[in-house]
Amino acid sequence: MLKVLEDKFIKEYQVYYNDVDQRKRLYPDKLLEIFADSNLNHVKQKKLSIEDLLNRGYTYMIQKYQVDFKRPIYLDEKITIAAGLSAVTSSNLHRSAIAYDSEGKLLATSRGLVFIVDIKSRRSVPIPDFVYTALNISTPEEESFPFQRIGEVANADYVKELPVIYRDLDLNNHVTNSKYITWALESLPSSFILDNFLSRIRILYMREVLYGDIITSRSQVIKKDNDEKKTLH
Repeated sequence: MLKVLEDKFIKEYQVYYNDVDQRKRLYPDKLLEIFADSNLNHVKQKKLSIEDLLNRGYTYMIQKYQVDFKRPIYLDEKITIAAGLSAVTSSNLHRSAIAYDSEGKLLATSRGLVFIVDIKSRRSVPIPDFVYTALNISTPEEESFPFQRIGEVANADYVKELPVIYRDLDLNNHVTNSKYITWALESLPSSFILDNFLSRIRILYMREVLYGDIITSRSQVIKKDNDEKKTLH
């Protein structure tokens, strides 16, 4: 089971019509938005919201993110999210969240490696002392973040260009984290998405994407011996 600190934010969310696809399944990027909302509410309780950090000249920036889905989540379901931090090291925060159904059964887990960035230099900095104080942590942990290497797209099966629009931006004035999942899946045929269950997402964020940019989404489908499929983006 994914580790989440005792000190966590818990909230119930309802799945609505605009959250699901034609098969009444919750969009993957929507679950990432729910996880992000829960994680940000957790740090907000600690006076470490994005606004709090911006007032001090810092902000959050995620580098690695992994989500594991146990089963599809459907229209009208009520899901409970428990979100917090699994570790706080000298250089980053390990953000975690878990989703349960109404019977308490596991639906999905997420884990993200988050840096604190100086808003002027846009470079990561060691975790400031005020963060440890707010989290009531005296000694930072040193925890590894196991993350399997993501392969490169050698031969793209599908390619699509997409513009960055105003709606894609977050409080940091760059593209919000969940939008990358939208772009990745958008390049695949809709029939491929509808006929398959997405069981894992792994993302490595390389740099910021800004308003007005044009991004190219390239996807490659790799079939495995057990009929599972892996897509590279």
